[in-house]
Amino acid sequence: MKRKGVIGSIFTTLGMITPSIIIILLIASLLKNFWHLEFITHAFAGIRVAVLGMMVKTIITLFKNGVKDIFTFVLFLLTLSTIFVDITPTVVVILSALAGIFYKRVVAKK
Repeated sequence: MKRKGVIGSIFTTLGMITPSIIIILLIASLLKNFWHLEFITHAFAGIRVAVLGMMVKTIITLFKNGVKDIFTFVLFLLTLSTIFVDITPTVVVILSALAGIFYKRVVAKK
């Protein structure tokens, strides 16, 4: 199997996400015409609750699989606490990655 480096990665990623983006845009444009209907707003209220439930389940699963020591527990709590401040998930992921690298290279080596 040949690998095409960065260009191949970019096109592979675009190939994976483009169909989903197109479908989401089509559905959003159709729903825009029917948003005033009461059953549509009620359906989305139910969907919001279901999504919240799935997010809570994901958090519990990540906690069980990811928290291995006091460092990962503290990092988990700090990350979870970001829901109360205005910080983007991208920044949280980058800061968590940097904290993990720092911990493994500096603190855990001692």
